[in-house]
Amino acid sequence: MQPAEENDLISATDPKTIEIESTYNGYHLTFPLDASQLPKLVEEFREKRTLHAKYILTILHETRKLLKGMGSWNHVPMGNMPFVTVCGDIHGQMEDLLLIFYKV
Repeated sequence: MQPAEENDLISATDPKTIEIESTYNGYHLTFPLDASQLPKLVEEFREKRTLHAKYILTILHETRKLLKGMGSWNHVPMGNMPFVTVCGDIHGQMEDLLLIFYKV
């Protein structure tokens, strides 16, 4: 049996297989994305214009690849502060909370 994450639509659909119809008149993205495209992309969202499914799935696939490559613990320099700890939901597990305090 495959993990649940591999059964979802995002995983199952390869954005490269999706064609952009000639009737699509929305914003066209180029990948990899760079900072020069962001102002136009933000404007499109503010104007509530629809972004093509191919672009949405490509962004989701790329984001997923980046996030999967990140560890659960990330250290970020904070200037004069020795550190800041950010953690996700521990689902009320006191032992996990104590472990987080112990680790830092």
